Amino acid sequence: MSSENEGVDMGHPARPRGDVARAKSGRSAAYWGIAFVVLLLVSAGMVSVPGEQDGVPFVRDFYQDHSGVIVTAQVIGLAAAVAFLGFVRRLQHSGWVGAAPWVLVSGAAVAGTAVLTAVPPLLLSQVAGSAGDGTVRSLALASDLTDVALFVAIAVFSGAVTVAVKSTWVRAVSAVVALLSGLRAVLLLAGSAALEVAAPMAFIVLVLCLAWCCWRWRGSASG
Repeated sequence: MSSENEGVDMGHPARPRGDVARAKSGRSAAYWGIAFVVLLLVSAGMVSVPGEQDGVPFVRDFYQDHSGVIVTAQVIGLAAAVAFLGFVRRLQHSGWVGAAPWVLVSGAAVAGTAVLTAVPPLLLSQVAGSAGDGTVRSLALASDLTDVALFVAIAVFSGAVTVAVKSTWVRAVSAVVALLSGLRAVLLLAGSAALEVAAPMAFIVLVLCLAWCCWRWRGSASG
């Protein structure tokens, strides 16, 4: 009679399926987070579009002269939004993130708002040469306001991370990002360029920290 343990390596017991699934989820979240950061940096580094306060003549000329690079940057930005949505979906399923769905919900709001920020520049790149001054001014203002909405969404997402995670240092980073993003939204409404670089870079740092935590959690789950 054959042994019931035949064919099983007793020296290397199989890992529970739950651990394997968690390891894959952590690895996937880390990849999505890194992809988002790379795409965002490429998009942001290509061009910075003017706002309503720069004046209609400058906005019109800028979009006419740089329409190709603006469209390319916005398309890459849309890809970054998709990557961020993939990241927060897997982040929400990480064991070290709380069960409440607010990280996913607020992260989806960030991705959706990021999509909206691409609409005014894409429209302006097509109509800047032919549209009236009122239309150009309105679209430039819409571009400013969608940026405000984006930083508000980032502040809410960062706040959700602060509440959801248990790691003290991650909570500290996310709280700082929430504060900087909220301030940036207010400053944008006031027409100030303060925190123009610091707030987005702080958000990127937060995403990288979360991606690293996902990878580390994946490693501990698969170890």
